[in-house]
Amino acid sequence: MVARSALGRELLGAVALIALLITGLALWTGTMPPLVVVESGSMMHSDSGEIGAIDPGDLVLLMEIDDKTIIHTYVEERMRSNPIKQHGKGGDVIIYDKNGVGGTPIIHRALLEVQASQKSFATSSNTCEGTWDSVDEVCILTWTIPGTDQIDVSSVNLTLPEVTCVPDGHVMVSEPFLSIVDWTPSHEGYVTLGDNNDCRVDQRGVVVNVTGILDAEYAPVQIVRNEWLIGSAGPEIPWLGAVKLVTMSSGPGSSEVPNASWLKLSASIAFLFVITNLTPLLRLIRDGDPINSVIDAWEEE
Repeated sequence: MVARSALGRELLGAVALIALLITGLALWTGTMPPLVVVESGSMMHSDSGEIGAIDPGDLVLLMEIDDKTIIHTYVEERMRSNPIKQHGKGGDVIIYDKNGVGGTPIIHRALLEVQASQKSFATSSNTCEGTWDSVDEVCILTWTIPGTDQIDVSSVNLTLPEVTCVPDGHVMVSEPFLSIVDWTPSHEGYVTLGDNNDCRVDQRGVVVNVTGILDAEYAPVQIVRNEWLIGSAGPEIPWLGAVKLVTMSSGPGSSEVPNASWLKLSASIAFLFVITNLTPLLRLIRDGDPINSVIDAWEEE
């Protein structure tokens, strides 16, 4: 009876501790839930995974984005002597809702931002001589990509030689690196790219011969509008989210979690078990009565 009472108190204490931890994280990040589980390997920097990068099975803190938040893009940070880095590379990693229609959110790096430069007084697509944004109801004549020489241009032409293109089912390579040729954006927002996706940006029609990804309704993902942003990626808690992926019936599940992550997770759990049971083990050694000393120690607690 004493042992059951002690076990009940320990379970209640564990639940209270978890609730307190989640509440604290929610207050710090400004989001609820404050954590997201990474499902795919699109942000990996190594096949075996590494701390600091975003790997399948990691938990990532979801930081709030508001009107005052400045999102730093890869192209803005790549040429700076002291770039702002997040998860191993320059630029912020953002979490967004594909086309704002729901489904599994995407956690990828903000490659570049498209800003409208000149706008006309046109009030409809019939009178607009540039690009008509039907959502914001504005006619955009020229564009600017901060961090590049594409300033006040009618169409975007940009190459990133360090972002290589590898031929596969999503891209037929005509250039060995990321190339944007005579691209006219459809609206303002962000172009995003997974660190492990070579030059395969998420948006169709931006990079030469890259088809992009689809949303929950099987439509091509467009430039990420501000209202589609869910948050930015904060620090990651490695490996722990792999347990949740095992229970998921949709998506890749735990199939993309590196074997090394499972080993590290198992080692971490074993370490925590030893630490939390250190007192009974020490009493066992001291008293020399293995069974009774452990039982007595657990009952006393």
